Amino acid sequence: LEYETEPAVTSLAAAKAQGSEPGAFMGEPLKKEVGDAEDRLARAAHKVDAVYRTPRYSHNAIELHAVTVAWEGDTLRLHDATQAVAHTAWSLAQVFGLKEEQVRVSSPFVGGGFGGKTLWRHQVLAVAASKLARRPVRLTLSRAGVYRVVGGRAPTEQRV
Repeated sequence: LEYETEPAVTSLAAAKAQGSEPGAFMGEPLKKEVGDAEDRLARAAHKVDAVYRTPRYSHNAIELHAVTVAWEGDTLRLHDATQAVAHTAWSLAQVFGLKEEQVRVSSPFVGGGFGGKTLWRHQVLAVAASKLARRPVRLTLSRAGVYRVVGGRAPTEQRV
């Protein structure tokens, strides 16, 4: 095993200084430019030019994250409290080498997800466990597990 060490990036300012180009989400670009904002601001009779920041937030819904997974032949079925049914199906199809239509996700009750009820590692692990065990699997995170496994909202900075 060989690797190169690099300094840790531990702040929004350091991340901005390092710079990066946005990637893609479900095959769609995350950056879209329309017009020339700087030119329009320079020519505007009235303007507001301010920077707004938010800190990091942890997703902490009242109900714990849980998923039930079962394989029915070559069809994968998930019962999950997800805000992103199509994204979950697409992502799991990619991970497990399936066609998207082979993944069925049901999410009748989401609760208060606030952006945290999407695809995280525990769903992928439950699918893998179900495949290996050849039986349905239900995985429920503990409260501590939610903090460790489920992401949060990164710090943000917007110039308006």
